[in-house]
Amino acid sequence: MDCTTSTGTSSSENVEVRLVFLQRELLYDIRQWAFIEGDLMDDNGEATHLHQKHETQDVGEDGNVELVARSLIRSFAECLNMLFPMAREAVEDDDERDNRLRQREQYVMRLSVPACYSRSQTELLERLIHDYMVFKALWQLTSLTDPQNAAQWMAKWEDAEDRIKDAKDANYSALKRPFYPQW
Repeated sequence: MDCTTSTGTSSSENVEVRLVFLQRELLYDIRQWAFIEGDLMDDNGEATHLHQKHETQDVGEDGNVELVARSLIRSFAECLNMLFPMAREAVEDDDERDNRLRQREQYVMRLSVPACYSRSQTELLERLIHDYMVFKALWQLTSLTDPQNAAQWMAKWEDAEDRIKDAKDANYSALKRPFYPQW
């Protein structure tokens, strides 16, 4: 992708940017949102509603973390796919994948971006990807524990997905202003 530098010359040079998403930070946000979601549930004093509330709020407990981890792994892979070709990594000879759960402490995304890509654009991508991963995990959780509210989390992750695609495809050329007024 070509871009115009501050000197007005065109450049097709790329630089590597690493985005690191810590599992503990993702889980923290998921737990916080899940607690709020469970707290807002109307329990009506019924055992089924109390159970739904408990299941929603206990997302960070042992047993549930594996479900969330699988969701995070999948949503991270989806983000890598969304950001193609920026996130392109070569497949190695004899590269073998299996479906074992591999708990990660961090998710690292290496992006090859145009040299004119700004720090604010990478920060926006970082926040949007973080939100996408959190909202996708919450959608999966609430689709099991509170199906009526799952649609709101789906709308949130779909919005984050659209915004990630928009941020990736943004126009990177510098704005050129004339030296004289155009009256």
